[in-house]
Amino acid sequence: TEAEFIRMLVVGITGKDLQETYLTELWSDKYYNYLHFKNYPVHGFADKSLRGKYITRAHVAELIASADGVNYSGNQAIQYVLGKKYAQGRIKGENTIEGYVGSGTITRAEVLQLIRNLSERGMSNLYDRPAAPSAEAMLPALPTPWDLFRDEMYLVIRQKVFGNYSGYRIYDDGQNKIVMTSTKQSGETDYAVSVQFEPQIMGFSGIELSSAADKTQRSMLLDLLRLYGFEADSSFLAKMDAAEKNKKALEL
Repeated sequence: TEAEFIRMLVVGITGKDLQETYLTELWSDKYYNYLHFKNYPVHGFADKSLRGKYITRAHVAELIASADGVNYSGNQAIQYVLGKKYAQGRIKGENTIEGYVGSGTITRAEVLQLIRNLSERGMSNLYDRPAAPSAEAMLPALPTPWDLFRDEMYLVIRQKVFGNYSGYRIYDDGQNKIVMTSTKQSGETDYAVSVQFEPQIMGFSGIELSSAADKTQRSMLLDLLRLYGFEADSSFLAKMDAAEKNKKALEL
């Protein structure tokens, strides 16, 4: 329902529940009051009978867009959440307006996954929704299968490898690499580990180190190889050093 969704949205994104600041008639009043004054399109604020009605996926998209500080409705809101990769289509593999199925309802399990997606993509605040509709020209493009694959790889590497190291940042180069770097310069060579993927096969194709002698990069290399199913340990590093010295290829 709308009431349940907005409670999960508030608590899930901010990490805490709202305090009771005054007497309320219903448990959901504090959530409706809070979001109404942030200009969110909460239908149950004015008509309490709507609070217990099933919420549509299109309305969920409008509320998520609002949380990100923009004002989109209907299909534009759907395009926004798809383009930002906050949500995917109800029909697997169809990340289109139609594939999102805005008229459909959303389950509790889907809401939990949605909140997890928002948190993983950095949403930690509920911004005010602008009074005026946001510009159509600012809508993100709908994602391609390659965009979604690359985004999934970014999240996997961030969760499984990147978190083990400090002093690094991680980014998607927008083409075919996920880069973990210890530099902050722009327009200069990164001292980094780059993981490369190929759009033709939608798969992992290689790892590049800017310094094969760097202990941290060597450790990252092992973690990444294991992540993609290769057996790699310190003996592999010795073989790699020998291959580099002798200018020979090394097969896994």
